[in-house]
Amino acid sequence: MSLVTNNSGQTFFANTLNESDFGVFVANLTDGANGLFRFQQGSPGTFQDWSEQSYLGRSSLTPDLAGYNITQIGFRVNNFYDYFDVQENRYFKQLDYSLDFYGAAVPEPGAWALLGLGGAAALLLRRKARKPSVRL
Repeated sequence: MSLVTNNSGQTFFANTLNESDFGVFVANLTDGANGLFRFQQGSPGTFQDWSEQSYLGRSSLTPDLAGYNITQIGFRVNNFYDYFDVQENRYFKQLDYSLDFYGAAVPEPGAWALLGLGGAAALLLRRKARKPSVRL
């Protein structure tokens, strides 16, 4: 995706329908490791590598989105402008953005066990309540 200054205020969405490598990207984003993002800046061949921790603003204990099932990512361009710095005699670009992740947390095995126990208890209570009382 290439951005221009007119993209300010727009949101771009990525999912499995419009990005062929979305599944691979999400797998790397949720693997629990502090991997790297690579961004091309300006001219071809100029790349900037950022760690997931610094890019997502997360702690070193949970650098990425491990445990989440991400189905779509929204990239919102809050503000994007360029300006000329007279002292340095060159143009600069300033990008202010935010990311929105859509999906759901993947339940842990303990949560599934508690859900199963609660369902079994409800069935037992219902079964016990249905038994007719016999009076002599």
